[in-house]
Amino acid sequence: EGTWTPSTNGAGNYTFTIASANYTKIGRMVMIQAYLSGNSDGDGTSLTIHGLPFVSAPSNHYSVGGVNWAVGNSSLNGKDCTARVGENASSIYFSYNGQTDITQADIDVGHFIFSVTYFAAS
Repeated sequence: EGTWTPSTNGAGNYTFTIASANYTKIGRMVMIQAYLSGNSDGDGTSLTIHGLPFVSAPSNHYSVGGVNWAVGNSSLNGKDCTARVGENASSIYFSYNGQTDITQADIDVGHFIFSVTYFAAS
């Protein structure tokens, strides 16, 4: 068990404050959770959170988790949103209604909470 440090890659202009970011690893299974509060409106850049505590497994080990948005002006209100970890990755990608990327501009300045369980490479 421990904490991890979510970050952006500097693309776009969205920033956030970390309220919490925790993980539990049992064997190769990693469960992560984060609660982030937006500090600024973003642009049209896809929302990607970097810094997972362990790199995910290769070879078609995709994992999907849930997201909760609490944002007043967000275009995401009422949409089915997911957080996804791809294969051999240390990042989380966000989408809605299937495979439509969530952009930084979709988030507004509210907060969001997400969790994903994935398998680590080792």
